[in-house]
Amino acid sequence: MASLTMTESAKYSQDPLTQGVVAEFITPDLFSTQLPMIPLNGGKARFFNRELTDPKTTVGALNVAGTPVASQATVTQITHILGRLGGDAEVDNFERITLSDINDQMDEAVRKKAVGLGRLYRQYVIGGTGTFPQFSGINTLVDSDNMWTTACATTAGAALTFALLDELMDDVVQDGEQLFFMMEKTCIRKLKSLYRALGGITAEKVEVGWMNPITGDMTSREVMSYSGVPIFRNDNIAAECTYGASSKYRVTFGVLDADTGLAGLIPSDRDPGVRLYPIGQKDALPNEAVRVELYTGLTLSSTKALGQLVNIKN
Repeated sequence: MASLTMTESAKYSQDPLTQGVVAEFITPDLFSTQLPMIPLNGGKARFFNRELTDPKTTVGALNVAGTPVASQATVTQITHILGRLGGDAEVDNFERITLSDINDQMDEAVRKKAVGLGRLYRQYVIGGTGTFPQFSGINTLVDSDNMWTTACATTAGAALTFALLDELMDDVVQDGEQLFFMMEKTCIRKLKSLYRALGGITAEKVEVGWMNPITGDMTSREVMSYSGVPIFRNDNIAAECTYGASSKYRVTFGVLDADTGLAGLIPSDRDPGVRLYPIGQKDALPNEAVRVELYTGLTLSSTKALGQLVNIKN
């Protein structure tokens, strides 16, 4: 299945302002720069069949009498929807005329609105319910069998350890283009302290690269990692976590891959999902408005490609 990153899809847009909105949206969030995108090319959701039984058991076998025994696969249809995020960028008419000598005030207002959409997107990446206009977030997509609770199921929770991270990695089938961790800042600090306790050792870093949708230039940034896997920070994890006490966190590990793992959804292969709708003059106020909307979502092909540690305390 073809996949694009949001930055790649944005290159097809001929509107420089739209490209700028995509740049504002993705640059502060490294996770978005690495997330492969699946274009729907029509429709509001991705529909696919997921096998519920191991394909090896559906080939057939011989019983004790040597007679072939028929067996069939069972599947369930999965639906992952596009979400709709949006808001209005408004500028006073007088300010736009008098203060746009260097930068157009409406352009600046649109870019600031895009930053706000980016924050809302990061909230939905974790806690999106899958009920429109929200798309399904990681906490909704992860299968209960892959929520690692054995060591974390007490009310008090469990402290983050190297052993728990290793067990989480073992629980996920690592078949895909890229692996990732996602943690809240408190868990990242705890991981750093675990390294320091080894005698001053610092956490290893890996380089994460992406393409700027406006200039086409490649850029990169070093991020903290564990076992060579980049750790993406998302501070909405604590607020969205509903397991156990409110002071506990989730640590996510998974595969980013359009065919086997976690991926994003966009309307089409030439459409990054960003829409700018000029509203014009407001009736009650001397303001001009542009509506900024983002159509996107998350999808998980295999439940084996995503897992979580829950009820982690630090």
